[in-house]
Amino acid sequence: GIRAGHRPDFENRSSYSISVTARSGDGARGLSTALDVTVEVVDAEDPGEVDLSQRQPEVGIAIHATASDDDGGVTIRRWLWERSDEGTLAACRDYQGAWTSISGVSSAIYAPKATDFGRCLRATAIYSDNMGDGQRATGVSEVPVGRHESVGAPEPEGGFVNAAPAFPDQDHFTAGDQSDETSRTIPENTEAGRNIGAPVSAVDDDDDLLIYTLGGADAAFFRITRIGGQLKTRVPLNYEARNAYTVVVTATDPFGAADSIVVNIEVTDEDDPPVITVLTVAGSQADGS
Repeated sequence: GIRAGHRPDFENRSSYSISVTARSGDGARGLSTALDVTVEVVDAEDPGEVDLSQRQPEVGIAIHATASDDDGGVTIRRWLWERSDEGTLAACRDYQGAWTSISGVSSAIYAPKATDFGRCLRATAIYSDNMGDGQRATGVSEVPVGRHESVGAPEPEGGFVNAAPAFPDQDHFTAGDQSDETSRTIPENTEAGRNIGAPVSAVDDDDDLLIYTLGGADAAFFRITRIGGQLKTRVPLNYEARNAYTVVVTATDPFGAADSIVVNIEVTDEDDPPVITVLTVAGSQADGS
């Protein structure tokens, strides 16, 4: 039998080509035969995920929920937000009590209210993807909702200072700060939905969960994961038609502070399959008449 040396992932690769060789006997009298085998990976339902833009939610500061699913084609139908019935001193993922629906909230954005203070929050996305409709994914805040000293209370001396996100220096071997521009490459004809190099990630000294958005003149050709900053192809790109694109990636923290970076995307040339053109000759010409 044939066994996989790793766990195949349909979204990364849908088929493999291998050669199986059978041998009998030794030396000059030995015989062998080979068979080329194509192994097809069958797509299966992958669980979705929901990420919240604040690891430590606070009263009055909007939380952005983002749903993702490796099956692709995610279309959000509605959002359901809930608060825990009881407070907890432990991590919210360990909360075992009941949840109460927060009425009047059906979008991906929710700003905790005073009634949420000390409670855990849970956001559920109801969506469809390439595997069908009626999918659900849930995300829970890491800790209960808090209240920053600058919200509803006198500010401490010096006031609250939020650390804005920043893209790190892209070239440590060159003097100066090259944090405003970076580059990625992608082979031509890469399928839609594939990763383009490493994520375009910013850092945040407050350890806020950052939301990434895409802009620039060529943004329509690409997309980006809102959590993580992973650039992906939206359509296959043809080197012969165009081999360079420019987009702008922006990282925003829960307080609205942001930083942007220009990303130059180079499409590399690959061997194109040959094209065979068949010319049909009219019957009278073919007969020599």
